[in-house]
Amino acid sequence: MNEKQQIHEIIVYLFKEMGFDVDPTIKEVLSESDSELESECTFMIKTQTDAQRFIGHHGGNLRAFEHLAHVIARQKGIKKRFTIDVNEYKEGKARMFERIALDAAKTATQTKKPIVLRPMSPYERRLIHTTLASNKNVDTDSIGDGDERKVVVKPNSIIDAV
Repeated sequence: MNEKQQIHEIIVYLFKEMGFDVDPTIKEVLSESDSELESECTFMIKTQTDAQRFIGHHGGNLRAFEHLAHVIARQKGIKKRFTIDVNEYKEGKARMFERIALDAAKTATQTKKPIVLRPMSPYERRLIHTTLASNKNVDTDSIGDGDERKVVVKPNSIIDAV
C-alpha cells in the first residue's frame, strides 16, 4: 500500500470514529520545496450536510483534524505532505490569501514602504510567502511570536538600501 492509500485510510478511519462516512478524492499538485519539486496531495471531502461541523469556526475543526491525521501519519512513518479540504474551503481561502499577498506587494512597491499584515496561522503565512516567492519586486519575512506572528512584505528598494 502506497503512502497516499495509507493517508486515505487514516482520514476515513478518523471520520468514521467521529460517526461520519467519507470517501475523500485525491488532488495532487507539484510544489517547490527547498529548491526541488515534490508532490503534495490534498484529500478533498465533499459533503452536503456536515461541512460546518467538519470545518468549524474559522477552520479550527479542520486544522485540528488535519493535525491529528498528520500525527498519525508520522507515527506510521509516512513522509508525504498532504492537506485535507472540505467543500473546497481551503481552496477558497488560498485564493483569498493570494489576493491579499498580491495587494500587499503592489502597495509596498508603490509606497516603497513595508506592509505588515495581520497575525496569521502558519498555513496562512506559508500561502503569503509562496505567492510572493517569485515576485522580484518584494521580499517577505515573518515577525512576532506565537499567535501574533505576521508577515511583512518589503519592497526590494528597502532591502537594497539596507
